[in-house]
Amino acid sequence: MNIVVRQLEVRDIQAVRHVTWETCVATYASFIPEADLRAYFDIEYSITALTELFKNPDITGYIVEIDEVVAGFTCTEYKKDKNRFYISSLYVLPIYQGTGLGQKLLEIAERKARQYGIDRVWLGVISDNITVFSWYKKLGFEFIEESPLLIGKTKVVNRIGYRVIPPETASRVSGTQNNKR
Repeated sequence: MNIVVRQLEVRDIQAVRHVTWETCVATYASFIPEADLRAYFDIEYSITALTELFKNPDITGYIVEIDEVVAGFTCTEYKKDKNRFYISSLYVLPIYQGTGLGQKLLEIAERKARQYGIDRVWLGVISDNITVFSWYKKLGFEFIEESPLLIGKTKVVNRIGYRVIPPETASRVSGTQNNKR
């Protein structure tokens, strides 16, 4: 299996939309109606919205491919006003969840945070997303804030937390990586 992690490019927008939609339906459909997911997706993950991200130098994204198929991605943003580094998206196709790809994307985001001199990464997780919420807690995330989030017409609670970047992540070689297995 050939695993490649690389920087997100404009040519990846359709793949990002695919990964996002498939993951959202598999993850959220049990507590958010599909019509609401679609309404949110069509705005937040439209081609126009995703293309706009490339104009902001503080937003970065990475793709993970398995045998040249996009299996997941992450987008990050450095918020100067708060001096915080956010993982705004981290999605892995359901078929590849549990394989370590999410961890790999998280580590890349943490290395990017270190480039800004930041010692922790922040993210939000919908409370009802029990599996992912538990995964982040197991990885050492501490959730300290709650914020309502409207997805279509469905109101959910977004739990916001951070993880101090572990020394082993901080000391690894910076940048993207290619792994052949």
